[in-house]
Amino acid sequence: MTILIDLGSQLMSEAIYQFLMANGYDNVVVSGKSPADGFTPHVILVDITTVRHTLLSRYPEAKVLLIDTGIEPEKLLATLLSHPIQGLLSTGTEMPLLKKALKAITEGHIWIDNELVKALLQDTGLSPRPGR
Repeated sequence: MTILIDLGSQLMSEAIYQFLMANGYDNVVVSGKSPADGFTPHVILVDITTVRHTLLSRYPEAKVLLIDTGIEPEKLLATLLSHPIQGLLSTGTEMPLLKKALKAITEGHIWIDNELVKALLQDTGLSPRPGR
């Protein structure tokens, strides 16, 4: 699986790059660095500042995974509704869950971190049904 990291923070991009490389993902590129010839990402990791970049249109087949870096609930909802996003993760996501998310979205599924959804619903005044 090829992964392109395109975040507003170069420090966060490098940290996620190192994290993925240390956990067995060896075909990872940080935006702004020269990818290998013919590099086409399966997944693009973005945040709220980069989700609108033309990078998404350059790789229309790639799945987009939005990392929530403290987005206001209203802005997050608007982003989810107006962009082709297949996954949403919080910054506190651990490696086993990240692996599941990457696998799910490359298989054509939508992935949203349940804890993030619950927090989002509570922040917007909506609340999930008990037991959900």
